[in-house]
Amino acid sequence: MKIIKVIICISVLVLFLSNPAQARDKKESPTISHDTTDDTILVLKTGKKLTPGIYVYDAHGTYIGLLVTYGAGFGWLAVYVLNAEAIVQVSLFTGELYGAPLYYESNDCSGNPFLSAKAVNAIIQNHGKYYTGNNTKPVLRTIGSCLKHDGDCESGTLNYPTAPAVEVPPETLGFTTPVALPLTFNAEIKPVGK
Repeated sequence: MKIIKVIICISVLVLFLSNPAQARDKKESPTISHDTTDDTILVLKTGKKLTPGIYVYDAHGTYIGLLVTYGAGFGWLAVYVLNAEAIVQVSLFTGELYGAPLYYESNDCSGNPFLSAKAVNAIIQNHGKYYTGNNTKPVLRTIGSCLKHDGDCESGTLNYPTAPAVEVPPETLGFTTPVALPLTFNAEIKPVGK
């Protein structure tokens, strides 16, 4: 682990020093520090946090997000989307986002939708729209119906841990779906935030 941190620090230093005019104009030497609160590296002179990782791009070079797992379930890729601050699962066969049901307390899929406890930190697709649980703590609810991701409504009563589903505007993702395949991967260090 220390070797990786040293390599990252050296890489950041090389990137910073690759613009000698900027360093000469400021007459400052770059300093690099490890921020232990969130395990990122901070370039103190610029104030930019850098996020090392494996970045995922679609077939057109559009940035999708950071790789979380490859093959999460058969044929799925889990990616952390920085814009949305959530995980999406992309089908390696179709480019579609993972489809999951919405749950309702009514028996006809009307009223406020809820997501399964498994999806509160993710963005799922349901009947052409995107939803997240906004990292809300799930609560045990009496569910009366379920709207499958293809649009079919099934009724039936069960007690199930769910969280309120919040619709995610497609532009929040920063890419279009279905994602253009094949995907490409690149190990990079990028600045994020301020």
